[in-house]
Amino acid sequence: MAAPASTPSGSASRDATKEDFGQPDPVGVSVQPAPGNLKAPPPAPPVVTKRHEPSYGDSEGSDHYTVAKSLLNDGDFENALATIEEGIEKTRNDLEAHDPEADPDRLALHPAMAPFHYLYGTTLLYSIEESTDTQAMAMPHASAEQEPQGGDTNGPNDGQHTDLPTEEVADEMQIAYENLEAARVIVEALRLSQPENTKLQLDLAQIFLREADLQRMNGQYDAALQDYTSCLSLRQSLPEALLGPYDRKIADVHYNLALVYSLAVAEAVKPTDDPHALQQHNERLALYRKRSCHHYVTCGRILCGQIAALAGQDPDTFLQKALDDLPSFKSTGEEDGANDENDHPKLASLKLQTLRRHAAQAATSMTSLDAQETAHELLDLLQEIQETIDESENSEQGVQTVASMKAEISAAVAAQPGDDDEEGAGTALGLEDSNACTATTTIGFGSSAASESTEAVIPLLAVRKKPKRTADDAKLPALDDSRKKPSPSNTKN
Repeated sequence: MAAPASTPSGSASRDATKEDFGQPDPVGVSVQPAPGNLKAPPPAPPVVTKRHEPSYGDSEGSDHYTVAKSLLNDGDFENALATIEEGIEKTRNDLEAHDPEADPDRLALHPAMAPFHYLYGTTLLYSIEESTDTQAMAMPHASAEQEPQGGDTNGPNDGQHTDLPTEEVADEMQIAYENLEAARVIVEALRLSQPENTKLQLDLAQIFLREADLQRMNGQYDAALQDYTSCLSLRQSLPEALLGPYDRKIADVHYNLALVYSLAVAEAVKPTDDPHALQQHNERLALYRKRSCHHYVTCGRILCGQIAALAGQDPDTFLQKALDDLPSFKSTGEEDGANDENDHPKLASLKLQTLRRHAAQAATSMTSLDAQETAHELLDLLQEIQETIDESENSEQGVQTVASMKAEISAAVAAQPGDDDEEGAGTALGLEDSNACTATTTIGFGSSAASESTEAVIPLLAVRKKPKRTADDAKLPALDDSRKKPSPSNTKN
């Protein structure tokens, strides 16, 4: 007879309960539901994911930056500026979304803002330069067309020019400067944490170059010399594999240094009362003239070195051989004091003539059409530098004569009665206010110590933007590229 099915023992039942529910069931005790006064566990806090923080590289690779740079190269400055403004606004919004508690006043100095500040300042610089050049070229034609028949010069447009208002030009230059200055401070701070980053070193050199261009345009020559020198030092200290001694970026800085030294000589105001001051003035001009020639010759050496490389020759050997062939000439004593940083104009002219002759001979041995074309372009630049050196003395005398005449006329006008009239003798003579002509600003712009500052001025773009040009301004003719003065480097980057 089969045994009846056995009932599970208490221990087996407890084991099953433990396995199924994770808790033992005491013998004879039924499981009761939880009392209703126990609270459910609090919900898990929501996962907060911060948005990506924009970086320096993100801004350089952004669509806004790429499109704006393309527009700049095409000469479409207004749309380039508008695109950069959009990029700045988007970057600022992204930074605020990443860190809502960030100080809004410091967002302008975030690394992600530096590329946009640099490009905004550069674009505005080119816009100002092209606008003033275009209107200077158009002024004689406009004057002839607007002059009434019979020589009547009385009318509402008397003495008016098509130039942008001086206040507007000065305002735009100020905005350009503050954006470039903000970019400089940001990149310098980044370099402190990344001293081996050669990309940042290249970018900082480029910022100094643009600041120097702006200072030169504003007539602040000492500040321009300081910024160009900083640019040159940064570029020359880069590894040779990245930027060699015969790179056109090096030649370009030497060309600009030579130009600024020559402008400082030509536009210097001679003191008349103090004989000692006059002597110091003349010594300073003589030094600047020699330094100008030195940088022109150095620029020429670099370009000749490029021609030698195109011809398959070692640039160092080529240049040494060319200078060994330098003919001697009878010294007048004026050449004394020439050294590695100074060249007397006569000696500089002779050096460059010799270098050009050897470079032209090297170009004849080239078989590549591309190499020949590049060599001819460089030879054209060398010829222009030669003419600049040879004509520098006459050019300086011409500029000084004009400056002296303006000063004499302005002094005579100032002595006339009725100086307080809104429309005085200065307007009748066709002269503008001497201070207004220079468009020189004084608020944080043009200071020689600006480049040494470690504190940035918050760019004006944070509170205002460059005003749009009027319809009349838009009708001005475009500048013919063929009329622009060539230089070793004309790229807008």
